[in-house]
Amino acid sequence: MRLSFACLSHLLIEEFFQNDKGVGESFCEIAQLIDPDNPSFDWEGSKSGYTDIYNKGRDFSPYVKRQYSILPYEDRKKKIEKIVFCNITDEDRYLLKSFLAQWIEKDETIPSDSVVFSHYGYTKRRLSEPNSIDPLDFLTETFEFALSRSSDAEKYPREEVEADLEKLKKEVTSHVVNPELKTVNDLALSFDKVFVEMKLPFLEGVHQPNEFRAYHLSIQDHSFVMERLKSLLKKNIGNYVFTRMMIDRYMKNQDEASINLDAMEAIRKHKDLSADDIANILLYLFLEHVLKAPKIMSGYELLDSGRFDFTGIHLLNRKDMKGEDFYQLVLGTSCLSGGLELAIKESIDRLGQISRKRSTAIRLVDGIDLNQKFLPSQVAFLKSVLVPEGPDAPLPETGFGLFIGYRPDVTIPDALTREKISSLVKTMEEEIAESIPTIKESIKRNGLADSSVYLYLVPFNDPEKDVGSIFDDFMGRTMV
Repeated sequence: MRLSFACLSHLLIEEFFQNDKGVGESFCEIAQLIDPDNPSFDWEGSKSGYTDIYNKGRDFSPYVKRQYSILPYEDRKKKIEKIVFCNITDEDRYLLKSFLAQWIEKDETIPSDSVVFSHYGYTKRRLSEPNSIDPLDFLTETFEFALSRSSDAEKYPREEVEADLEKLKKEVTSHVVNPELKTVNDLALSFDKVFVEMKLPFLEGVHQPNEFRAYHLSIQDHSFVMERLKSLLKKNIGNYVFTRMMIDRYMKNQDEASINLDAMEAIRKHKDLSADDIANILLYLFLEHVLKAPKIMSGYELLDSGRFDFTGIHLLNRKDMKGEDFYQLVLGTSCLSGGLELAIKESIDRLGQISRKRSTAIRLVDGIDLNQKFLPSQVAFLKSVLVPEGPDAPLPETGFGLFIGYRPDVTIPDALTREKISSLVKTMEEEIAESIPTIKESIKRNGLADSSVYLYLVPFNDPEKDVGSIFDDFMGRTMV
């Protein structure tokens, strides 16, 4: 199916939009993003634009497309967010990204080496692999690309588009999260205020699926700012510490305000915690929010069962090319270290140790009393995935999650400007890119070449000191 503006609009409106507007009105709003002064897209007045493009698959004029393409990228992104993105649920946004990537991959009219996303410089081949572009950016880039190649879209009337969409829907794979299992609290809003994602090259030559992503904190007064990170951790500490069953008791007692307070108190009373456990909370947030893999047991919950090399167990759900679900138990760990190269080697060595003892994790999961930790509505699903009945029932695969906090090889200047911050971020991105050979060698050396690895990096001023200060704050201690 050839990607064009009309086809993309069909997909968004008829498969992903969640609003009370009709098809025609929704389309006219989208079309006005491209051609805001055209009266034919006034749904209360003329509807000829809707008929021409949506029903007959015709096109915008070259002038209109050119005017849209020269808008600054951030302006186009804000338009997409205001008019399109707001009509799509959080869960469906990641499904949409997966759908669009595979649509582009299956479009045989797009050469594999052609640049599809001009802002990010991504080719068609690269888009077919996991990447770090968030769903809003992905949709913004797809809009421009679809618009740029829709000159012969009049060959695609509505009935043909609908038939091709039905076929395409059966072929694509998707990344799925069971909404009932999600524990993070509206994290999308607060997460993006704390972390800024950096642009990294694709991790080629490593088992699929995988993720390789890096984020930095806000930069101010020659350092990374910790205060927003502390706030983010405190907002989600209750869901990290407590099981879903315990959280449910708070909710039924209408005592939601006590969840995080009681979790902080539980941490302060626990004898076996250290600053490393702050890194484990970050691991939990990245696996649950970024990877969309809900927790089975957090690092804190694991303490009740003993000390393990892994500090979190999560469940990742994907769909294969046939549209069938498959699952991975993601065993996670975290590492705080100095330089990036050392941090990578140490942390992937830990993954190697976990891999060699993965049977321990499997036995632990098999022995979980699901009724004590999960809600009744969740138990049946988890039993079918974690402990399926029958000798031929598929067991979940094993993947590995990793959070690394490290000290970047940069000096943050006192007098910061927007240009200096941009240059600083670029330097950090280059340092991470240069570490890719070390990552690949460490994965191979630890026998993980055939395993999925989900790797998340965050630079700190001084990892152990910064995270230690957060831990002291959690424990009610004052840093001198």
